[in-house]
Amino acid sequence: MDWFDDPGVTRRLPCLYRAYAWYSRRLRDHSTGYVRGGSFLLSVLIVVTRVFNLTSEAAVKVGDLTVHLDLCDHHMLTVFSEMRPSHESRIMESCLSPGDTFLDIGANHGSFSPEIRI
Repeated sequence: MDWFDDPGVTRRLPCLYRAYAWYSRRLRDHSTGYVRGGSFLLSVLIVVTRVFNLTSEAAVKVGDLTVHLDLCDHHMLTVFSEMRPSHESRIMESCLSPGDTFLDIGANHGSFSPEIRI
């Protein structure tokens, strides 16, 4: 399921981003998942958010976790897919026990650490 198909996610977003979710649902290519004009429209939303000093943060529930999003970050949409359990996160969970320490050290924003549940 894409982030824009999840009413629990979209209802927590500011109005402009809910409109972006609606746009994404309507213009998504179902075979590729590509949203025609989606990147351009997101860039416009970010500029509008900054210029008019609109709310640029949102606390969104993804499963049983609450994610605090920076709506002016172009990568914020990848957070939704990264929060879903993956094959890699299941392997890491099988290697960890309660009380273990796990450090998600990388060049990005920590794709695995929010997923691990022991």
